[in-house]
Formats: sequence, structure tokens, C-alpha cells
Amino acid sequence: MDVAAIDWQVGGQCALMYYYFLIAMTVSNSMVSPEEYWQHNDLINAQIFRQGPALFDAVKQAVLDKATVPVGVYDAAAHRANQSTLLATIDNVCSHGQWRPEIDAAGFWELAWARIAYQGTRADKASKEIDLMPKQIPLFADFRAYDRDAYQFDKHEWMRFSQHWKRRFAWFKLVRRHRARLAAEIGTPDIDLLTSMALDASLKEMGAVLWGEGAEDWLALTRRWADSRAKFTDWLSFAKAQNELWEQSLALFAHPRSEALAIMTKSGPYEGISFSAHHEKMVKYLAVADFLKNFQGRHVLEYYTGADYAHIPEHQSGEPYRLERTRFQQVHGRFARHFGQITSLHLMMDLGFKTVKPDRVLTYLFSQLGWLITLPADASQKQVLEVYTDSAVVSEVLYRADVLAAAIAPHVCVPSVHRLLDIWFVKFGQEPEEQFGITIRLEGEDGAGLKEIYEAVKERLGDQNVPTEVEAASFARRWPAAEIWTARVRTVREGEPAKHRQPASGTAPAPTKRISREAAEKIFVTTWRADLSAVPRRYPDRIDNGPKEAIIRLIERGADPATAFSAYMN
Repeated sequence: MDVAAIDWQVGGQCALMYYYFLIAMTVSNSMVSPEEYWQHNDLINAQIFRQGPALFDAVKQAVLDKATVPVGVYDAAAHRANQSTLLATIDNVCSHGQWRPEIDAAGFWELAWARIAYQGTRADKASKEIDLMPKQIPLFADFRAYDRDAYQFDKHEWMRFSQHWKRRFAWFKLVRRHRARLAAEIGTPDIDLLTSMALDASLKEMGAVLWGEGAEDWLALTRRWADSRAKFTDWLSFAKAQNELWEQSLALFAHPRSEALAIMTKSGPYEGISFSAHHEKMVKYLAVADFLKNFQGRHVLEYYTGADYAHIPEHQSGEPYRLERTRFQQVHGRFARHFGQITSLHLMMDLGFKTVKPDRVLTYLFSQLGWLITLPADASQKQVLEVYTDSAVVSEVLYRADVLAAAIAPHVCVPSVHRLLDIWFVKFGQEPEEQFGITIRLEGEDGAGLKEIYEAVKERLGDQNVPTEVEAASFARRWPAAEIWTARVRTVREGEPAKHRQPASGTAPAPTKRISREAAEKIFVTTWRADLSAVPRRYPDRIDNGPKEAIIRLIERGADPATAFSAYMN
């Protein structure tokens, strides 16, 4: 079994989880020919198109009836109130999710920073913070409050500073927990004892320097904190209570009086604000504010789409669909430079683009339904969490959502079908959220909730549930799959007779013959240089090493250069 042959780009993932998915994908694909792979792809689309509308209705009904039940003693009036809240909020979200090409800078900022705020934060918590942030922080009320000099922020400084204080906080808790085992007059042996009991690996390297010059005086700090009776719930509140130590740390910043730093530390006028301080989010807030403050164009969206972008509300098929997706990927690439891969899709969805936000919830639900080639249907939520941001997984979720949206479109009347299906599916698998009247999470850890609904839908559909071979074959032409995951089609195991078929119009050919690393590098350079004089440009002036290596490896395995570049650049 050639596990190494499957190249998933999952940076920084747990090695064991990474290995699990390699094994799963090898087992599922090692005996599969390109022909069988495409047949599987088309069959999934046929199933989505046949079963999607009924499943969507069943998901909506389950969320409305079951996810809104009051916790504790049942109260019919409270249940109806939660249902009304859910329907009204979803109607409001969907009505605002229409295509808005002339949105002004203020409207764009209001939408953009809120989508960044959702990144990595539980929806219920983020929603509450978003309501409060403009009232507490002038920058979020109006991007024109931003000033480049006043909002200086270096994320690397913040990372060193926060890690420094997190380690001090871990030591403080360790001292408090084991105070009874220490000598009355704390000495070096006590430091050694505490270090031996530390579960935090960083505490076992007490001489490491994270912030400032010189190593920590852990003996002095231990004596300082040994008899403390103070209680803290987080590292920041602990750090701010350390008086001169806190002030000394702040003084080490290159811009200690920065407004951004005050917001991150919830200090001065921002004391007590509701704000999830994360360095990556702050970098994005400031980058977008800076962009809008200096924007000179006619419409903000034109910066991302180009002046000739045409929004087509109808759901395309065939060659028009392929062209539309290619253009969408280019626009997404421009958004991603400011917002990142997933957050940019969240923003684009709320701006009316035909897309969903392929977050951990939606990706997990799609995998449970067996709608993804890139993820096994028995993957747990934890396993999906490890890889849901992988480019291949993201790309396939977007593709399958297009098929589902096209299936649902004739049955609903909203500006954006993608927005509608995203919100109902997400509310099925999400934690309780007061703003939506959601009190119960319907999807369990084992995925039983949605699977049971899906099985009931298929049983109810009966003969209508099974697509014919002719119908399934037509889906190759209806939704050409020139996407990133198709470049990873595995060839049959050595010794097996290979099956062949011509790719349907608009689809990407499966990789054929491996070439040398040197040859792949030459093709990479030639393709990239050719784009430098192209109008419009497809690729950036500089390509980071990660995407560059991934593209070269695809070319090595026989992928068409344009397909390889599109997989990681759009």
C-alpha cells in the first residue's frame, strides 16, 4: 500500500490523524481507475440532485421542530417564540444575502470585520461580541477611525508576549496547586520539584526566553506567587494584575501606546470590552481598514471582481458553469489575500456570491452524507476538524453545494439559495445559539442525527431515489469537475488492467505519466513567467514555498500545469 502516494496538504496536523486519512483514502482509491472515479463523482451529483430537495426540507423541519425546544421543563409558548425567532432571523440573513455590487466602503466594512470576528470563535459568542464591539471600540463603528501610525501592530511581537505570559500563568497555577509540597522558605530544590510535575512542555524549559532579554527568575516569581490567594480565569487578567511586571512587559513593545495593543490587552479606554483577542484577526481588521481608508476606486467590490465581472443569479451548467467557477476562483483568490480562505468565502456568501462557507460543521455534514470523495463517510467530527481547511476538501464542498443549490432553487424563493442551504444545514450541526432561537444541537458526535434523516428521506423517495445510469452520466456534462480534488485521482494498482474514458467536456484530465522533479520545476517556472505578461493576470507576483511545492508535485505526477496552478492559486 503506497500511503505516500496520496499528497494531502495538511500543515501542522497531528501525525496520527494525518496517517488515518492517508490510510482511509488509500483503501478507498487504491483499486479505483480514473473511469470508476469519475463515475463515482457523477453518481454523487445525481444523488444530491435527486435527494437534495427532500433532504433539505427534512433538515429544515428538524431544526424548526427539535432544535428550538426549550431546555428543561417544556413550555409550548417558549417553543413557539424560539421558532419565530429562528424563522425571522434566517429570513433577515437571507434577505441581506443578495448581490450588492454597489455596496459602499462603510457597508463593506460592517460586513467584513464581523465575518473576521466569527473566525475560530463559537457562533453564539461571536454574535454577542459583534453586537457590542461597535459600541465599545470606535474602529468597528467606523473604519475612518483607523490611522496607520496609531494602530501599529506586530503579530510576532504579540505572539512572543502572549506566550511569555501564558507560561507565567501556567507556572502560577502550578505553584498554587502544589504549594503544600514546597518548603516554607522556597529554594532551588522546589523549582526542580515543580518542573518535574509540570504537564506543560514549555515549563520544563525554564531558561527559554520568549519576551525581552534574559531568562526568567523563576525562584523570585515562585516566592512572589506562593502565598497568593488571587484567582484568575485567563492569562490576560492574571498578567494585568502583576503591576510592575505587566508594565515592564508592555514597555518592550515597539509601539507600546498603539491603539491596537490597547484593544488586544483590553486596557485604558478598552478595559472590560467584549473582544476575542487573536493576533491573526487583528492583522486582518487593520489590513481591511487600511485598504478601505485608502481606497480610491468607484466601488469596493470592483477591486476584488474586476470591472467586467458579471453576476449571474441563475444556476449554470455545462461549459458556462465551468467558466463561472474559474472566474469565481480568481475572485476568491483576491478576497483570500485580505481574509484568508474560509473567512473570505463567508464574506462572499453574505455579499451575494453563489457560494457557501465550507466550515467544520458543513464539511462534516456533507461527509456524513457520503457526498465527498475527499473525506470518508465514517470520519468523526474530530477527524474532519483536522483537515476541513485542506484546499481539496474546501474545493469539493463548494462544488457539491453548487449541485445542491441548483436542485433546491426551483423550490425556494430567496436572493441566494446558497445562503439559505448553508444556514439551515449549519444550524442543524451547530451548538445552541440564542440569537437564532437554537437551544439544542441536533447532530451528535457520531453523525447519527443527519444520517437517520437521510435514510428516512431515501426510503420515502423509493424508486425516485435511485438515479439511472444515463442520468448519472449526464451529470459529468452538467457540472464539469475541473477542481482541485480531481487532480488527485489515483491510478490503478500496478498489475491491474486500467480502464479509460475520455473526460467529459470541461473536465480536467486525470494525471497520466510522472516526470522528473527537474522537468516539473522547469514547467512551473515557464507557466508562471508566461502569466507575467498576461492580461488579466491569474497568478500573484510571488508564490509562497508551500503552494509552489504543492504545484510542482502535481506537475511531477502528470497533472496539466494550468490545472495544477488553478488548484492552489485560485
